[in-house]
Amino acid sequence: MIQAGRSIPISDVPGLITTAERQALTAITRELPTGSGRIVDGGSFLGASTVAILEGLPSESCERPPVIAIDRFTADDQYVLEELWKVPVDIRLGESFLPIFLKNLSGRAEKVEVRAGDLMRVGRVDEPISMAFIDLAKSPQTYSYILWQWVPKIVARSGVVFHQDWWTPMQPWLMAMTAPILHQFDVVADMIDESAVFRMKNVSEPIAAFAASWPRSPEEMTNRFNTVRRMFASRHEPLITLAEAHSLHLIGARTAAEGCFRACSPEGDHPKYKYWYALLDGIIGR
Repeated sequence: MIQAGRSIPISDVPGLITTAERQALTAITRELPTGSGRIVDGGSFLGASTVAILEGLPSESCERPPVIAIDRFTADDQYVLEELWKVPVDIRLGESFLPIFLKNLSGRAEKVEVRAGDLMRVGRVDEPISMAFIDLAKSPQTYSYILWQWVPKIVARSGVVFHQDWWTPMQPWLMAMTAPILHQFDVVADMIDESAVFRMKNVSEPIAAFAASWPRSPEEMTNRFNTVRRMFASRHEPLITLAEAHSLHLIGARTAAEGCFRACSPEGDHPKYKYWYALLDGIIGR
């Protein structure tokens, strides 16, 4: 049983992010300049990412919570229920798991501003952001909001975007919609399991013009993914091509998607590549 007031090891907090991702979150948090901005934990779930961030913060007290934790904190999807059952806890569809999240903070709740609700209702941040952990961009619409609302607030020359799901071809809008602003970032870590980590170079450029930009033509989509290829110097090419094929399928460019998918190898350099390839084979290759 978790006892209030006792620190819980990072690896003991249930969650969907891996041990390597948790360790990286802690290490990067330690390197952030003190007082440079708020840390936004977008997609906190049961607190694995939140606790990893808290482990990297200084131990002294603060006037206001340095971390903003954002999640619906509601079991509104089947995969969320399945993860909760592994804990195990008796949470039913539509019920809140916020009490479990708060318990997992184990005495450090004063460092966290909890915002429970839909991203577009509770996600506005009006202050500089020293790090944004993004694990809730589950649709082009929510990701558009993040690009418009959070990215312009990232602190120049030190602010970090820790992008969970970046290498997941099942969410290809992450690569496609980030492509136009990738030149504003340096790559801190190109692959930590499913994540990539970026650091803002200079003051962010205006984003409104393409904040809702989900490419609609096959040509523009291919151009976006070629930008991603250049950013990563063609590393992880199989995953980028899978994501491109899925993106083309999602905008209705079926012939282009099938041709792109045929260019994909069944073998890749990521532990989950074969799984993702099989999923997309059923979607595109059928």
